[in-house]
Amino acid sequence: MKISVVLLFLFFSLSLSAQNVEVVGGALFNSFSSAEDDTPYTDFYAKSNTDYSFNIGIDDIKFDWLPLRFTLGYEKYGGAIEASESGHMYKKSVDFNVKKTVLALGIYFINFKFFDHLDLNVGLQFNRLLNQNVEGTGEDITYFDNPELIEYEVDFKGEKSTYGLRGRLAYDFYLNDRFAISPQYDFFYGLSYESEDFPSSVHSYKQYLSVGLQMKVGK
Repeated sequence: MKISVVLLFLFFSLSLSAQNVEVVGGALFNSFSSAEDDTPYTDFYAKSNTDYSFNIGIDDIKFDWLPLRFTLGYEKYGGAIEASESGHMYKKSVDFNVKKTVLALGIYFINFKFFDHLDLNVGLQFNRLLNQNVEGTGEDITYFDNPELIEYEVDFKGEKSTYGLRGRLAYDFYLNDRFAISPQYDFFYGLSYESEDFPSSVHSYKQYLSVGLQMKVGK
């Protein structure tokens, strides 16, 4: 909670020197992937999920010569995961659905505007977990003298903080000198793991289709 408060304070402090403020909302399409997907001893399958996201963006924050873009957002995402792992004397498997909500801070270091309408932004996004819900079961089987089957409810304890690469492509339709509507496509590629629990090495890949309303606040 303390980190979330610090992020909110930092964002709104920066907004005081912004040139443009944007409110964005739309659909979020999430897919989970695993680095262990193609190993001989593991199987991994994930089903995509459609949820939503909202964020506030501020543009043209100048750090020396470098113009930056910042966003602060609320995201809900998830998906279904089936995974198994086997060895000489054991096998484990899980089948569950996970839903997450996160507070997302985006910092865009690469910012271009083409033909006064087309925006291209690339940077990093840092996520702070607010809530997670997991529903599903798992099985552990051991093959010793007396084979044993253990069934349990999946935990898949979420990492409190995650990060990844974020990109944005938007087209600005100007309504007047101060306001613009901006349809946009974003992507997020997770560079950190979603959980330390089995299945490990799970990353999130998100795509966003949304619409923003921009307001010019600077001179």
